Formats: sequence, structure tokens, C-alpha cells
Amino acid sequence: MRLRDVLLVLLCLLHLPAIAAGNPADIDTQLTWAQRPIAHFRVPYNGADAVERVARARARLAEFEARGLPIEIEEVAVSVTGDGVVRRGIALRAQDIVLFTLLADDLDPADRHSLALATASVRTQLIEALAASGAQRQPEVLLRGVLQAAAALGVPREKWYAAPARDSARTMP
Repeated sequence: MRLRDVLLVLLCLLHLPAIAAGNPADIDTQLTWAQRPIAHFRVPYNGADAVERVARARARLAEFEARGLPIEIEEVAVSVTGDGVVRRGIALRAQDIVLFTLLADDLDPADRHSLALATASVRTQLIEALAASGAQRQPEVLLRGVLQAAAALGVPREKWYAAPARDSARTMP
């Protein structure tokens, strides 16, 4: 087996515990941006179940990035009454776009965090993810990624440079 194949197998094996531990339903209700976890939606809100809330939040985040707005996220307290239940939450807003709302019912009961503390953590993660997403689009970062990908292919430098030299040597009289 070549080194590249061994590394690929090792990489797959490293991800097995995470895959085995994860619940597929949790993956659908986990909001991620730039490969970073942001929030976990557990309950329906405003006519959308948790999966639809993730899709709506991703669409709003994409709109936010497309508009090129500065990363200034505000927290706005909300309270919604529906189905005889009052839901408290905090909406995260950038300029005039409400990105998503984190509800008290979305919090993991095992964590025992207050809504304000959880929202502050989610806000920090969101700002970091938006900054990382913006950085990924910079030309020097893209070029570095292409070079690293080429290096990861495992093709020795000698083959890149020596092959044309050998070919030209054969064609010379």
C-alpha cells in the first residue's frame, strides 16, 4: 500500500468514533457555518421545525455574506406565544437581517446554561465562523490551499521537474 492510501485509511478511522456517536437527527438540526458548529435547534419556532430553522438560518447567513456587511451581531430578546405556549428566546441580528433565534427550549438541559450565557457563546461562535468564511475567500488563502492540495497528492518534486527535462533530452539529437 502506498503512503497516501495508508493516510486515507487512518483519516477514515479517526472519524469513526464521531460518526458512531452522532445521531443523524442531530446533524440535521445542527447549524454549522464554515465547518464550525454554531447552534443546535431542538424545537419548532415560527412555523418551522428544527430542520427548517437550520435551512432558514443558512439562507440568511448566505444573504448576509453576499451583501458584504460588517460582522456586527446584535442580540434582541423575543417572546412568542403560540399553541398556548410562551417561548422566550434571543434573536441574533446583523444590520437589518435576523439571522436566527435561539430559544430557551433549544438549550441542552444537561449543560444548565442560562439563555443569555448560551446566546453569548453562540454569538461568539457565529462571529468566528463568519470571519473564517470570509478569510477562506481571500486569494492568498485559496492559493495556499491549492499548493497544499498539490503537495498532499504525494507526487515527488523530482517527478514534476525531471519529467519535462527527460522528455526534452529524448527529443534532442
